Amino acid sequence: MTIEDFEKLPDPLARNKELVKGELFEVPANIGEHNLLRDVLIQLFLNFLDRSASAGLAVSGQGYRFANDHMMRAPDISYLSPAKAARFDRRRRSQLFVPDLAIQIASRNDQFTNLENKLLLYRECEVSEAYLFSIESRRVYRYADFGDAILSEKDLFEPHSMPGFSTRIGEIFDRL
Repeated sequence: MTIEDFEKLPDPLARNKELVKGELFEVPANIGEHNLLRDVLIQLFLNFLDRSASAGLAVSGQGYRFANDHMMRAPDISYLSPAKAARFDRRRRSQLFVPDLAIQIASRNDQFTNLENKLLLYRECEVSEAYLFSIESRRVYRYADFGDAILSEKDLFEPHSMPGFSTRIGEIFDRL
């Protein structure tokens, strides 16, 4: 199956699915703490973008073409620079480019290695920053052009793709 085949599927068949090597892959439903963290991050991003001169776009659950026409993955949260935001097609399930920033959230029932492999795919496909937020450890794992790191609660979350955005990681987790 290709991304264009996926685009043509009826909504019930495409819901909670990603395209991996041409096969539909079921994405399990998220638990409450995962949804809360996703919503906290989206709210922080949207508030920042409302005040920012160079807005861009932040979305959750949006699919993107990774590697080829047989690979569509959907980060929990993604950010698009103003240039990529101008290419965003609101009518598509899958954008035909990759985001500037991608975030995955590791809930207690997720397999960390599977999520880490997703982030490594994002980086291989030229996503400049990919983050894995671990609810259980209250840490953030950064994979980025400017350096990989493991960030703790006392550290700042300051994505380079969003100049001027900064918040302490502990404050993010404290909102759950």
